[in-house]
Amino acid sequence: MEFFRTIEKRLGNLISADTSLTSANELPLANYLKDELISGNIKAKVFESGKNRGSVYAQIDGRRPEKVLIHTHLDTEKEMQGSPYELVRKGNLFFGRGALDC
Repeated sequence: MEFFRTIEKRLGNLISADTSLTSANELPLANYLKDELISGNIKAKVFESGKNRGSVYAQIDGRRPEKVLIHTHLDTEKEMQGSPYELVRKGNLFFGRGALDC
């Protein structure tokens, strides 16, 4: 159960970050993600693409030569109903700005 509480807390941290296009505030979230990955022994770097804008690159070394790229985005666009920067749990479902659009 502790694992799921940790995941829920991390998801809440992600959703609470204002990364709307108008805020141009991705860099703090990118650094948060980098730090979380590093704490899990995953190599991670942030690449700044502009003022307060950034991308996270992470690598997990393996024994096979094949590589997998997972690409998503940090910015969000339109406002949603309710409290957009708060994680809301309804049973086993989670709601919040940017929770499922990538």
